[in-house]
Amino acid sequence: MADLKSYFQGVDCDSGGGTDYILAVNLRLSSSGGAIEAIGQKTMAVSMPVVIASDQSSLAVDTEMGPAAALADTFANPTTGIVGALQKIWNGSTWDRRKSVVAAQDSTGIGIAASGILAQFDDVATATVTENQFAPLRMSTRRAMLVEGVASGTNLNVNIAASAATVTVDTELPTAAALADNTANPTVPGVGGFLMGWDGSNWDRVGLSSSGGRLQVDVISGAGSNTPTAPLADYVTSAAVAAGAEVNLDSAEAAAKKLAQVTVWSSVAYRARVFLVNNAVEATEALAVGGGPPHTPWTWAPPHVDYAALGTTAGADTFRVEFISMDDAQAADAHCVFLYQG
Repeated sequence: MADLKSYFQGVDCDSGGGTDYILAVNLRLSSSGGAIEAIGQKTMAVSMPVVIASDQSSLAVDTEMGPAAALADTFANPTTGIVGALQKIWNGSTWDRRKSVVAAQDSTGIGIAASGILAQFDDVATATVTENQFAPLRMSTRRAMLVEGVASGTNLNVNIAASAATVTVDTELPTAAALADNTANPTVPGVGGFLMGWDGSNWDRVGLSSSGGRLQVDVISGAGSNTPTAPLADYVTSAAVAAGAEVNLDSAEAAAKKLAQVTVWSSVAYRARVFLVNNAVEATEALAVGGGPPHTPWTWAPPHVDYAALGTTAGADTFRVEFISMDDAQAADAHCVFLYQG
Protein backbone atom coordinates (compact mmCIF):
# COMPACT_ATOMS: atom_id res chain seq x y z
CA MET A 1 0.00 0.00 0.00
CA ALA A 2 1.32 3.41 -0.96
CA ASP A 3 2.03 6.00 1.74
CA LEU A 4 0.98 9.61 1.42
CA LYS A 5 3.83 11.92 2.37
CA SER A 6 4.06 15.72 2.37
CA TYR A 7 7.06 17.96 1.79
CA PHE A 8 7.49 21.65 2.39
CA GLN A 9 9.08 23.53 -0.49
CA GLY A 10 9.28 26.96 -2.02
CA VAL A 11 6.70 27.78 -4.64
CA ASP A 12 7.25 30.45 -7.28
CA CYS A 13 4.35 32.91 -6.81
CA ASP A 14 4.99 35.14 -9.83
CA SER A 15 4.45 32.43 -12.46
CA GLY A 16 8.06 31.65 -13.24
CA GLY A 17 9.69 35.06 -12.57
CA GLY A 18 11.84 33.54 -9.82
CA THR A 19 11.56 36.47 -7.48
CA ASP A 20 8.66 35.71 -5.11
CA TYR A 21 8.43 32.45 -3.27
CA ILE A 22 6.20 31.13 -0.54
CA LEU A 23 6.30 28.03 1.60
CA ALA A 24 3.87 25.42 0.29
CA VAL A 25 3.01 21.79 0.84
CA ASN A 26 3.58 19.41 -1.99
CA LEU A 27 1.46 16.23 -1.80
CA ARG A 28 3.20 13.20 -3.21
CA LEU A 29 2.31 9.58 -3.38
CA SER A 30 5.12 7.22 -2.32
CA SER A 31 5.26 3.70 -3.59
CA SER A 32 7.86 1.02 -4.26
CA GLY A 33 8.47 2.64 -7.67
CA GLY A 34 9.19 6.05 -6.20
CA ALA A 35 7.21 9.12 -5.11
CA ILE A 36 4.98 10.98 -7.59
CA GLU A 37 3.37 14.39 -7.19
CA ALA A 38 -0.39 14.23 -6.32
CA ILE A 39 -1.60 16.98 -8.64
CA GLY A 40 -4.69 15.33 -10.29
CA GLN A 41 -5.63 16.13 -13.86
CA LYS A 42 -5.17 19.91 -13.61
CA THR A 43 -8.08 20.74 -15.89
CA MET A 44 -8.73 24.17 -14.29
CA ALA A 45 -6.14 26.96 -14.05
CA VAL A 46 -4.93 27.96 -10.62
CA SER A 47 -6.88 25.15 -8.98
CA MET A 48 -6.39 21.68 -7.74
CA PRO A 49 -9.22 19.45 -8.91
CA VAL A 50 -10.25 16.31 -7.11
CA VAL A 51 -10.78 13.29 -9.31
CA ILE A 52 -12.72 10.24 -8.29
CA ALA A 53 -11.23 7.06 -9.57
CA SER A 54 -13.21 5.18 -12.18
CA ASP A 55 -13.32 2.15 -9.93
CA GLN A 56 -14.47 4.23 -6.94
CA SER A 57 -17.56 2.85 -5.16
CA SER A 58 -20.83 4.84 -5.55
CA LEU A 59 -21.07 8.01 -3.54
CA ALA A 60 -24.45 8.90 -2.06
CA VAL A 61 -25.55 12.50 -2.74
CA ASP A 62 -28.64 13.78 -0.88
CA THR A 63 -30.39 16.29 -3.18
CA GLU A 64 -33.73 16.00 -1.30
CA MET A 65 -35.35 15.27 -4.71
CA GLY A 66 -36.94 12.13 -6.06
CA PRO A 67 -35.35 10.14 -8.86
CA ALA A 68 -35.68 11.52 -12.39
CA ALA A 69 -38.55 10.04 -14.41
CA ALA A 70 -40.42 10.85 -17.62
CA LEU A 71 -43.57 12.89 -17.03
CA ALA A 72 -46.82 10.97 -17.45
CA ASP A 73 -50.49 11.13 -16.46
CA THR A 74 -51.83 9.26 -13.39
CA PHE A 75 -48.41 9.57 -11.80
CA ALA A 76 -48.12 8.26 -8.22
CA ASN A 77 -47.92 10.91 -5.51
CA PRO A 78 -44.15 11.64 -5.02
CA THR A 79 -42.27 12.76 -1.90
CA THR A 80 -40.35 15.89 -2.91
CA GLY A 81 -38.47 18.79 -1.46
CA ILE A 82 -39.61 22.37 -1.62
CA VAL A 83 -38.36 23.88 -4.86
CA GLY A 84 -39.25 26.73 -7.17
CA ALA A 85 -40.07 26.08 -10.82
CA LEU A 86 -41.69 27.57 -13.89
CA GLN A 87 -45.12 25.95 -14.18
CA LYS A 88 -45.95 24.32 -17.50
CA ILE A 89 -48.94 22.25 -18.66
CA TRP A 90 -49.16 19.42 -21.19
CA ASN A 91 -51.36 19.92 -24.28
CA GLY A 92 -51.13 16.29 -25.43
CA SER A 93 -48.05 16.84 -27.57
CA THR A 94 -45.86 19.56 -26.05
CA TRP A 95 -45.42 21.59 -22.87
CA ASP A 96 -46.77 25.13 -22.68
CA ARG A 97 -46.24 27.90 -20.14
CA ARG A 98 -49.29 28.18 -17.90
CA LYS A 99 -51.18 31.48 -18.18
CA SER A 100 -53.28 33.37 -15.67
CA VAL A 101 -56.56 35.12 -16.43
CA VAL A 102 -56.35 38.80 -17.34
CA ALA A 103 -58.99 41.38 -18.21
CA ALA A 104 -60.32 41.31 -21.81
CA GLN A 105 -58.46 38.09 -22.49
CA ASP A 106 -58.76 36.74 -26.05
CA SER A 107 -56.83 33.49 -26.30
CA THR A 108 -56.63 30.39 -28.48
CA GLY A 109 -56.41 28.35 -25.26
CA ILE A 110 -52.68 27.69 -25.25
CA GLY A 111 -51.46 27.57 -21.68
CA ILE A 112 -54.94 27.59 -20.15
CA ALA A 113 -55.55 24.48 -18.09
CA ALA A 114 -58.63 22.35 -18.79
CA SER A 115 -60.92 21.86 -15.82
CA GLY A 116 -63.92 19.73 -14.92
CA ILE A 117 -66.78 20.46 -12.51
CA LEU A 118 -67.50 17.78 -9.96
CA ALA A 119 -71.11 17.64 -8.70
CA GLN A 120 -72.94 15.59 -6.08
CA PHE A 121 -76.30 13.77 -6.30
CA ASP A 122 -77.95 14.94 -3.09
CA ASP A 123 -81.76 14.63 -3.28
CA VAL A 124 -82.80 12.53 -0.27
CA ALA A 125 -81.65 14.97 2.41
CA THR A 126 -80.13 17.93 0.63
CA ALA A 127 -77.29 19.38 2.69
CA THR A 128 -76.85 23.12 3.15
CA VAL A 129 -73.62 25.10 3.11
CA THR A 130 -72.40 27.72 5.57
CA GLU A 131 -71.97 31.30 4.43
CA ASN A 132 -68.55 31.91 2.81
CA GLN A 133 -67.77 28.18 2.77
CA PHE A 134 -67.28 25.88 -0.22
CA ALA A 135 -69.29 22.81 -1.23
CA PRO A 136 -69.87 20.57 -4.27
CA LEU A 137 -72.60 21.46 -6.78
CA ARG A 138 -75.77 19.36 -7.08
CA MET A 139 -76.72 17.23 -10.06
CA SER A 140 -79.54 14.90 -11.10
CA THR A 141 -79.34 11.13 -11.52
CA ARG A 142 -78.71 11.83 -15.21
CA ARG A 143 -75.67 13.94 -14.25
CA ALA A 144 -77.43 17.18 -15.27
CA MET A 145 -76.54 20.28 -13.27
CA LEU A 146 -79.39 21.48 -11.02
CA VAL A 147 -79.96 25.24 -11.20
CA GLU A 148 -82.45 27.20 -9.11
CA GLY A 149 -83.29 30.79 -8.31
CA VAL A 150 -81.45 32.41 -5.40
CA ALA A 151 -84.55 34.07 -3.94
CA SER A 152 -87.17 31.35 -4.42
CA GLY A 153 -84.92 28.31 -4.12
CA THR A 154 -86.95 26.55 -6.81
CA ASN A 155 -87.55 28.57 -9.94
CA LEU A 156 -85.03 30.29 -12.16
CA ASN A 157 -86.30 33.14 -14.30
CA VAL A 158 -84.57 33.16 -17.68
CA ASN A 159 -84.99 35.56 -20.59
CA ILE A 160 -84.93 33.58 -23.83
CA ALA A 161 -84.64 35.22 -27.24
CA ALA A 162 -87.42 34.11 -29.58
CA SER A 163 -84.90 33.45 -32.35
CA ALA A 164 -82.66 31.32 -30.13
CA ALA A 165 -84.94 28.67 -28.69
CA THR A 166 -88.34 27.03 -28.87
CA VAL A 167 -90.29 27.04 -25.62
CA THR A 168 -93.37 24.89 -25.05
CA VAL A 169 -95.95 26.91 -23.10
CA ASP A 170 -99.28 25.55 -21.87
CA THR A 171 -101.67 28.40 -22.71
CA GLU A 172 -104.77 26.20 -22.33
CA LEU A 173 -105.65 27.27 -25.89
CA PRO A 174 -106.25 24.83 -28.75
CA THR A 175 -103.72 24.47 -31.54
CA ALA A 176 -103.67 27.48 -33.85
CA ALA A 177 -105.49 26.91 -37.13
CA ALA A 178 -106.74 29.01 -40.03
CA LEU A 179 -110.33 30.19 -39.58
CA ALA A 180 -112.85 28.37 -41.74
CA ASP A 181 -116.57 27.62 -41.99
CA ASN A 182 -118.00 24.38 -40.55
CA THR A 183 -115.19 24.13 -37.98
CA ALA A 184 -115.71 21.40 -35.36
CA ASN A 185 -116.72 22.62 -31.91
CA PRO A 186 -113.45 23.35 -30.03
CA THR A 187 -112.71 23.06 -26.31
CA VAL A 188 -111.41 26.48 -25.26
CA PRO A 189 -111.06 28.55 -22.09
CA GLY A 190 -112.94 31.78 -21.58
CA VAL A 191 -111.14 34.52 -23.49
CA GLY A 192 -111.91 37.98 -24.83
CA GLY A 193 -111.31 38.98 -28.40
CA PHE A 194 -112.17 41.40 -31.19
CA LEU A 195 -115.28 40.40 -33.12
CA MET A 196 -114.61 40.00 -36.82
CA GLY A 197 -116.77 38.87 -39.72
CA TRP A 198 -115.84 37.01 -42.92
CA ASP A 199 -117.03 38.55 -46.19
CA GLY A 200 -115.95 35.62 -48.35
CA SER A 201 -112.47 36.98 -49.01
CA ASN A 202 -111.32 38.98 -45.99
CA TRP A 203 -112.04 39.54 -42.31
CA ASP A 204 -113.78 42.78 -41.35
CA ARG A 205 -114.53 44.40 -38.01
CA VAL A 206 -118.14 43.85 -36.94
CA GLY A 207 -119.92 47.23 -36.55
CA LEU A 208 -122.24 48.48 -33.84
CA SER A 209 -125.23 50.77 -34.07
CA SER A 210 -124.68 54.50 -33.79
CA SER A 211 -126.04 54.43 -30.21
CA GLY A 212 -123.17 52.14 -29.27
CA GLY A 213 -123.13 48.82 -27.45
CA ARG A 214 -125.59 47.13 -29.81
CA LEU A 215 -124.55 44.71 -32.52
CA GLN A 216 -125.71 45.90 -35.89
CA VAL A 217 -127.19 43.00 -37.89
CA ASP A 218 -128.39 43.07 -41.49
CA VAL A 219 -130.99 40.36 -42.03
CA ILE A 220 -130.65 38.83 -45.47
CA SER A 221 -132.63 36.15 -47.29
CA GLY A 222 -131.46 33.13 -49.21
CA ALA A 223 -128.47 30.98 -48.49
CA GLY A 224 -126.39 33.63 -46.81
CA SER A 225 -126.51 36.19 -49.64
CA ASN A 226 -128.93 39.04 -50.49
CA THR A 227 -128.26 38.59 -54.21
CA PRO A 228 -130.42 35.79 -55.69
CA THR A 229 -129.04 33.41 -58.28
CA ALA A 230 -130.61 33.92 -61.73
CA PRO A 231 -133.70 35.75 -60.41
CA LEU A 232 -136.96 35.47 -62.41
CA ALA A 233 -140.41 37.11 -62.17
CA ASP A 234 -143.58 35.55 -63.62
CA TYR A 235 -146.90 37.53 -63.80
CA VAL A 236 -150.03 35.38 -64.19
CA THR A 237 -153.68 36.62 -64.45
CA SER A 238 -157.14 35.16 -64.85
CA ALA A 239 -160.07 37.44 -65.87
CA ALA A 240 -163.74 37.02 -65.07
CA VAL A 241 -163.41 34.27 -62.51
CA ALA A 242 -167.03 33.27 -61.77
CA ALA A 243 -168.51 34.13 -58.39
CA GLY A 244 -167.43 31.51 -55.83
CA ALA A 245 -165.32 29.72 -58.46
CA GLU A 246 -161.76 28.35 -58.15
CA VAL A 247 -158.89 28.73 -60.63
CA ASN A 248 -155.23 27.63 -60.67
CA LEU A 249 -152.66 30.33 -61.41
CA ASP A 250 -149.50 28.44 -62.55
CA SER A 251 -146.04 29.83 -63.29
CA ALA A 252 -144.13 28.97 -66.40
CA GLU A 253 -141.94 25.83 -66.40
CA ALA A 254 -139.56 26.30 -63.47
CA ALA A 255 -137.67 23.01 -63.07
CA ALA A 256 -135.02 23.15 -60.31
CA LYS A 257 -136.12 26.67 -59.32
CA LYS A 258 -136.77 27.97 -55.80
CA LEU A 259 -139.68 30.24 -54.86
CA ALA A 260 -138.62 33.43 -53.10
CA GLN A 261 -141.95 35.25 -52.92
CA VAL A 262 -145.53 35.23 -54.26
CA THR A 263 -148.06 38.12 -54.28
CA VAL A 264 -151.82 37.65 -54.98
CA TRP A 265 -154.41 40.39 -55.76
CA SER A 266 -158.13 40.25 -56.57
CA SER A 267 -161.02 42.56 -57.38
CA VAL A 268 -163.18 40.65 -54.86
CA ALA A 269 -162.59 38.98 -51.55
CA TYR A 270 -160.50 35.88 -52.03
CA ARG A 271 -158.57 33.00 -50.51
CA ALA A 272 -155.24 31.74 -51.90
CA ARG A 273 -153.15 28.62 -51.27
CA VAL A 274 -149.58 28.05 -52.57
CA PHE A 275 -148.51 24.63 -53.93
CA LEU A 276 -145.59 22.98 -55.70
CA VAL A 277 -146.33 21.04 -58.88
CA ASN A 278 -143.78 18.36 -59.80
CA ASN A 279 -144.18 16.22 -62.91
CA ALA A 280 -147.66 17.79 -63.42
CA VAL A 281 -148.82 16.54 -60.01
CA GLU A 282 -149.87 19.02 -57.32
CA ALA A 283 -148.33 18.44 -53.88
CA THR A 284 -150.62 17.09 -51.19
CA GLU A 285 -149.74 19.79 -48.68
CA ALA A 286 -149.96 23.51 -49.33
CA LEU A 287 -146.91 25.65 -48.57
CA ALA A 288 -149.00 28.62 -47.42
CA VAL A 289 -152.58 29.88 -47.21
CA GLY A 290 -153.79 33.49 -47.20
CA GLY A 291 -156.14 35.96 -48.81
CA GLY A 292 -157.80 39.31 -48.27
CA PRO A 293 -160.56 41.76 -49.01
CA PRO A 294 -161.09 43.24 -52.49
CA HIS A 295 -158.21 45.18 -54.01
CA THR A 296 -155.82 44.13 -51.18
CA PRO A 297 -152.66 42.18 -52.05
CA TRP A 298 -151.42 39.23 -49.99
CA THR A 299 -147.67 38.48 -50.10
CA TRP A 300 -145.96 35.36 -48.81
CA ALA A 301 -142.23 34.43 -48.74
CA PRO A 302 -140.95 31.07 -47.51
CA PRO A 303 -138.62 31.18 -44.46
CA HIS A 304 -135.94 29.86 -46.79
CA VAL A 305 -135.95 29.25 -50.53
CA ASP A 306 -135.19 25.58 -49.94
CA TYR A 307 -138.71 25.17 -48.48
CA ALA A 308 -140.18 25.86 -51.95
CA ALA A 309 -137.80 24.11 -54.37
CA LEU A 310 -138.95 22.28 -57.50
CA GLY A 311 -137.42 19.17 -58.98
CA THR A 312 -136.59 18.36 -62.57
CA THR A 313 -138.94 15.85 -64.19
CA ALA A 314 -140.31 14.94 -67.63
CA GLY A 315 -143.64 16.61 -66.81
CA ALA A 316 -144.58 20.12 -65.77
CA ASP A 317 -142.65 21.55 -62.81
CA THR A 318 -144.31 24.80 -61.72
CA PHE A 319 -145.35 26.98 -58.80
CA ARG A 320 -149.11 27.24 -58.26
CA VAL A 321 -151.56 29.58 -56.54
CA GLU A 322 -154.96 28.04 -56.01
CA PHE A 323 -157.30 31.08 -56.19
CA ILE A 324 -160.89 30.87 -54.79
CA SER A 325 -163.36 33.73 -55.15
CA MET A 326 -165.16 34.47 -51.91
CA ASP A 327 -167.78 36.66 -53.61
CA ASP A 328 -170.97 34.81 -54.57
CA ALA A 329 -172.44 37.63 -56.64
CA GLN A 330 -169.88 38.99 -59.07
CA ALA A 331 -166.95 37.73 -61.14
CA ALA A 332 -163.41 38.46 -60.09
CA ASP A 333 -160.17 39.44 -61.75
CA ALA A 334 -157.29 37.40 -60.19
CA HIS A 335 -153.63 38.45 -60.43
CA CYS A 336 -150.46 36.67 -59.20
CA VAL A 337 -146.69 37.45 -59.32
CA PHE A 338 -144.12 34.66 -58.70
CA LEU A 339 -140.52 35.63 -57.78
CA TYR A 340 -138.09 32.72 -57.93
CA GLN A 341 -134.43 31.97 -58.57
CA GLY A 342 -132.24 29.27 -60.01
